[in-house]
Amino acid sequence: MKIAIEGCCHGEIETIYNSLVNIEKVTNSKVDLLICCGDYEALRNQNDLKSLAVKPKYRTMGSFYKYYSGKVKAPILTLVVGGNHESSNYFSELNDGGWLCENIYYMGRSNVVNFGGLRIGGISGIFKEYDYQKGYFETKPFSENHQRSIYHLREFDVFKMMQLGVPRLDIVFSHDWPLGIVDYGNKEALLRFKKGLIENIENGELGNPATMALLKHLKPKFWFSAHLHVKFAALYPHVNENDQELIKAPNSDTDDSNNVLNTRFLALDKVLPNRDFLQVLQFEEKAPLKLCYDPQWLIIQSKTKHIKENYTSYNPQPLDPNLFTNLLTPEDIEKIEGRLIEIYKLKNNINDNNEITIQDALEIKQENYIKNTYCHDPDNFSPLTYLPPAFENPQDIVYQNLLKVISNDSPITPEIVKELDVNTYAGNLEEIQKEQLKANQEQRQEQRQEKRQHELQQQYKDDAEISLDD
Repeated sequence: MKIAIEGCCHGEIETIYNSLVNIEKVTNSKVDLLICCGDYEALRNQNDLKSLAVKPKYRTMGSFYKYYSGKVKAPILTLVVGGNHESSNYFSELNDGGWLCENIYYMGRSNVVNFGGLRIGGISGIFKEYDYQKGYFETKPFSENHQRSIYHLREFDVFKMMQLGVPRLDIVFSHDWPLGIVDYGNKEALLRFKKGLIENIENGELGNPATMALLKHLKPKFWFSAHLHVKFAALYPHVNENDQELIKAPNSDTDDSNNVLNTRFLALDKVLPNRDFLQVLQFEEKAPLKLCYDPQWLIIQSKTKHIKENYTSYNPQPLDPNLFTNLLTPEDIEKIEGRLIEIYKLKNNINDNNEITIQDALEIKQENYIKNTYCHDPDNFSPLTYLPPAFENPQDIVYQNLLKVISNDSPITPEIVKELDVNTYAGNLEEIQKEQLKANQEQRQEQRQEKRQHELQQQYKDDAEISLDD
């Protein structure tokens, strides 16, 4: 199967798909998956645009709204992480991942999914030391500072990914580069293109120390990034930390040269003419091309859910690593897979005697996607596009319910299955937002009246002072 990697998107989603469709025509081949490494700018409407973390003069709607509206469908299944230029209005509705629209899946703050037999991990944001050990303290509507702090990487997301077990991840993708990865590629060529990086490299400050720790621990076969608007490749050889000897690759890892365990790193540019913003790679197809939950990740998510619920501190509070140890057991995986199969059968009225594959039960269904706000339409102005979402994103509600269900031993009943249906939590978008608009208009009318009353009072006061002076 073919997987396309893309660097910084900056809202140019339509351009990326047009480029890939052209590549498919020229090569007479099919691209099965697109991976976008951040600065995606998933803007649905004007409400999202005003929280985009860029200077106001650079804010543009981009082309994502066309896909959110449903008028255009993404031609290739797409995985996305967040960068440091995002409107976090939408992403913050799906912190644990979810469909942004048909065929476009956001990985959340951190996540692991399976596709075609590959284990793919994604982690959003960039590293800022002063926010790394804080909780998720930001609330809507985001202040200017919170528009930026919300995409700063948190220790909690890294600790969760550190618990992943074998088999080794095939791909991890992030926005910023792992710290020090420049030492394992052609640094001189990089500096010819990016002279401004010299000081950061010399000071050992170019990159993310948390994701480098992840790279060393997880030892993925590939790591993809963006952020610096330049193409750069590196080969990172893994060593045994105790004796500094190179780690030998198992026989199954035939992609590693000289029988040494390596991670191949690739960073790509932003979407501009004559720039290296796309790379298509060939991977072995080991399973059906379905996007699926990773059982290990579901276990980690369910066992750390109680930590996340209290992870809201503005002040830095280092997490206890002991809270994240021994999260995975073979029994847990067997239990979760069994309960997911049971849910799938009951939801689809499948007889217990009928065999289904675990991929069927683990598949992340696109039916989970439901619009909860109005979409920008350049041909028809609507004040509704300036309003916040009409209701909480049903995908996140269902995902949190799923984590509870798979981790306990209660019988799977039709009532439980109903709690795992997004339609249970979807409101009538049109009715709710019209009520919002009416309330908003009434509020603005009250504000205008209050302002006018204040002006009259001030005028009366001024007139009174003039009379006294006379």
